[in-house]
Amino acid sequence: MNSNINEQQSTDMNNNCNGNQPCKRTKYLKKKPHKFYHRIRSFGNSLYQPLLLKKHMNDTQTFSMFESCLFKKNDNQSHIRSNKDPTLTINDYSHVSNEIFKEKILDSLSNENDRKRYIELFNNDEIFIFSRQLTQSINKLNYLNLQYDQWMYYHQLGMKEGIWHGRVSKKMALVNSMCVSYGRTKALIQRRQIYFRKKILDCQYQLEEFKKQAPISIDIQELDNIIYNFIQRDQYRLRIEFERQRQMLKMDAQDHEFVNAFYELNPRQTEILSAKVIWKATQYEQSLQYELTIFKKWMSLPTISMTLHTMMKLGLTKINELFTLILTNKVLFNTLSTTHIDTMLLKELVSESMNETILLIEKNIQIYNEAANVEKTKILNQKHKFKKLPTVENVLEAIGNRQQNMIECIRYHTEQTIKIIFPE
Repeated sequence: MNSNINEQQSTDMNNNCNGNQPCKRTKYLKKKPHKFYHRIRSFGNSLYQPLLLKKHMNDTQTFSMFESCLFKKNDNQSHIRSNKDPTLTINDYSHVSNEIFKEKILDSLSNENDRKRYIELFNNDEIFIFSRQLTQSINKLNYLNLQYDQWMYYHQLGMKEGIWHGRVSKKMALVNSMCVSYGRTKALIQRRQIYFRKKILDCQYQLEEFKKQAPISIDIQELDNIIYNFIQRDQYRLRIEFERQRQMLKMDAQDHEFVNAFYELNPRQTEILSAKVIWKATQYEQSLQYELTIFKKWMSLPTISMTLHTMMKLGLTKINELFTLILTNKVLFNTLSTTHIDTMLLKELVSESMNETILLIEKNIQIYNEAANVEKTKILNQKHKFKKLPTVENVLEAIGNRQQNMIECIRYHTEQTIKIIFPE
């Protein structure tokens, strides 16, 4: 699959080089596809152009410290992957204070009598320390079981659907707005299955031995059930993340197949260039749509939860950059006309900056959508040149299939991210 794509991508390179001129061919390979980069250059600039224009109109140097990092080479690269570290969503109870741990366990008890009884039991240091260690052990065992199930799923997916591991060059991934690789090799999957199975057996043995040390004043079976139910609820985000990775793996594999299907049509270079621009515009559009959806969800939270700290923790790269630029401009502009900015004015500036950020993001989403439609129109206008296969319908269908998969991929990722960040 990968070889077909790479052969098509390198066709124009080979036509411009011959076997007797290896140096020239090497030099040509180092050059960027200028037409493609020229076509998409405006994508990265359009996001900040209104701000930079406003800066020049005000004749200030508000953004000078930020401009150097705005137009990065890898701007808006896809961050959606199927191999994100799941341990980022698991709690380590050994780092939680005694009071918080006690509160979490007691809150998980729905029966008031049970709550009162365990408040009393936890006043005993021996019982409380034992309960903490038991919780950490059960938490680890549950995590190992989830990992083992995940690798079992990968193996079954490979055996049933042939989805193991795929990879393309970084250059190929960049110009086609796709991930470099997906999945794992069959050998690695089998090794991880063996590894986690052994870890589970060791953990189960240690847990059973630890339970034998339980204080005689507690019902170990009851405590075990309480902690297990608590862990199940607390690992809600972890289970969602594992499920997200499963679906993203299938979508990433399908994405590679759609790109391959397009190149197997042997389209002309003009259609290839248009396809790349359409996919890049779609990537930018959906990346901004993802950030906008998460940001609006955050803004719908109670005011007490809407702090700048929680906003930055969302990891919304473009929104954070734009918001910072807009707010900095407003604050510095106001400091030129007044010596003091009170709390109420600052809150107003923050609110205005958030709303302006949303408007600017929405405007650029529309720009990217229009850019993709313009390229589709260009292909249709060249219909008279399609005198042999593939037909214009074949080309547009192949481009559209891949574009729709990109949209569905980001939408699914957005839905799952909301469940993880904003649990009901």
